[in-house]
Amino acid sequence: MADWSSNPQDLNSMHEVGQLEEQMEDLNSIHELGQLEEQTEDLNSIHELGQLEEQTEFLCNVDEEYVPKVGMTFMSCTEANDFYKEYAK
Repeated sequence: MADWSSNPQDLNSMHEVGQLEEQMEDLNSIHELGQLEEQTEDLNSIHELGQLEEQTEFLCNVDEEYVPKVGMTFMSCTEANDFYKEYAK
């Protein structure tokens, strides 16, 4: 068994290491809390997005025939204009 009383520097080092370990535990707790807060914010955003999608589905109940799609063609400008007027309602 070592006699620590004969070397005060060793005791100080051990005390400093103990304090450092406590500080590291505190920092880890703070870091974990920060991650938890970020995850909570992410979950809230996902929940809000889900609610928004539900509202959008309810508000945008449009027949697929009248939804514009990339590559659509029309026989005339009037036909295209009529289509988009109907879609805009």
